Amino acid sequence: MTFKTVYVADPVTRAYLHPYEAQESPMETGVFIRPTVSSEVAPPANIPDGQRAVLAADGLSWLLEDIPKPEVTPVPEPSRRDTILAELSDIDFAAIRPARAVALAVAQGQTLLPSNADFVKLRDLEYRAIDLRAELAALSSE
Repeated sequence: MTFKTVYVADPVTRAYLHPYEAQESPMETGVFIRPTVSSEVAPPANIPDGQRAVLAADGLSWLLEDIPKPEVTPVPEPSRRDTILAELSDIDFAAIRPARAVALAVAQGQTLLPSNADFVKLRDLEYRAIDLRAELAALSSE
């Protein structure tokens, strides 16, 4: 079985990708099975930084071109509504542990003082959530 090295290019950009060992066709002597966008001509050995080898349309030579800069799509700032919803979700998550502690204390018949750290945490989280819900309602009515 005979092989020949060919050089594969991207089918869209025609930029050099990698070498490939093409196998000789068992049906046709001298014909090698290879990727569609490839060349028997090797790309340049020394490609300057910031450039790439691109297979010419005729497939017989390589051209050097600047590597295109990726398009940067700006990420839009979240809306105030989205920010409020995210903060309400964070509050729900932050309330789980103190709520569990308060529920256990109540189930065990303990008296919770207003200075209890878990009670204070829940109260403060709920006050913040009330403020956020009011702001959210005002935004929805606009």
